[in-house]
Amino acid sequence: MNKEKYYVNFPNKGDILDFVKLYTSHCNIPFKNGDYHIEKAINLFGKEKEGNMFYGEIVCFENYDKCDSIIRQIKFKNCIDPYNIKINKVYKIKPSLVLLVNFSNFDVRNFEKRFC
Repeated sequence: MNKEKYYVNFPNKGDILDFVKLYTSHCNIPFKNGDYHIEKAINLFGKEKEGNMFYGEIVCFENYDKCDSIIRQIKFKNCIDPYNIKINKVYKIKPSLVLLVNFSNFDVRNFEKRFC
């Protein structure tokens, strides 16, 4: 069985997109800076490092009500941000912890097998 190798990169603070801030500010969703923080951001590359295959952020909200509210509003408004970055998947890890993922030419099933 030939398993594909993945190369993982954890972006430094300056390279993090901050999906929540991007979407809430552009789509007029009310929130406060203290409502959440980014636990970790991750890039996953394929064998040849031919380009970013996915980018994800693990986001911890202050409480689960705020988490549900912001995620629901992002989905409901379905707005496109100025950079045309799309949150393709939202994985709820715990009541106030989510993984937001942007795929770029990537098989979702492979991602789910590898990380979920």
